[in-house]
Amino acid sequence: MAELKNCKGCSATVHQSFDEIRANMDEYTRTIDTDLRTDPALYKKRLLRCSSCAGLYYETTCRYCGCFVQMRALRRNLDCPNPEGSRWHKL
Repeated sequence: MAELKNCKGCSATVHQSFDEIRANMDEYTRTIDTDLRTDPALYKKRLLRCSSCAGLYYETTCRYCGCFVQMRALRRNLDCPNPEGSRWHKL
């Protein structure tokens, strides 16, 4: 059995499939003003940094804030919540 990990935003039993996240992401993207979106190249760099972070659970969830990293990285005004310092700093 896979080890369950606790994150800040949910219980250890909560897990969404990539299809569920994709559907949520599509809706989320439609609701964000273009002015608030991260540039596509920067978005990819942010996700790359998240993918190598020990705080990434299930390839989708940030243990430090409980968000789906794909959604957080999309917002220009949001930063990486890593308590040791932003992993997106100077991208």
